[in-house]
Amino acid sequence: MTEPLMLTEAREAPQVAERQAGSAALDAAARAIRAFAPSYVVTLARGSSDHAATTLKYALETQVRLPVMSAAPSVSGVYGADLDLRGALVLAISQSGGSPDLVEALTRARAAGALTCALVNVEGSPLAQAADLVVPLQAGEERAVAATKSYLAALVLGARLVQAWQPDPALARALDAL
Repeated sequence: MTEPLMLTEAREAPQVAERQAGSAALDAAARAIRAFAPSYVVTLARGSSDHAATTLKYALETQVRLPVMSAAPSVSGVYGADLDLRGALVLAISQSGGSPDLVEALTRARAAGALTCALVNVEGSPLAQAADLVVPLQAGEERAVAATKSYLAALVLGARLVQAWQPDPALARALDAL
């Protein structure tokens, strides 16, 4: 009997985490974020990426001590309502980076004065092109219907972003142990 594709991809998570370690893009993003000094963080994501954003919210609020909110991509991307995002860091998380409303929401956030950062698996995607900063998930091709590797990659990369932004020895040790 063949192993389910979702399980196969989940088992690739340690290699994905290893590929993320020492990311120059992550270090550059953290430097840019510190220089920008956001007063709050907004996440933009859909589906499993939105669940990863919720986990990132807790990490950012407890470690960086900034308020974090989740914005619905459809508010600006579909309904055309521009939010006042001056002083915000807007983090968009996506496997494909191709969702039109997510791309539109990030584009509008950037125009509204936010520093925008895409945590995305497809580096040349429209979402990556719309962002000020891009940090690749480095999950590789995702073949399972459920976003398995990219979800796990987003969780780990979120923790890596927190560590790069606001270094913490305990978090560094935990990430090194992955």
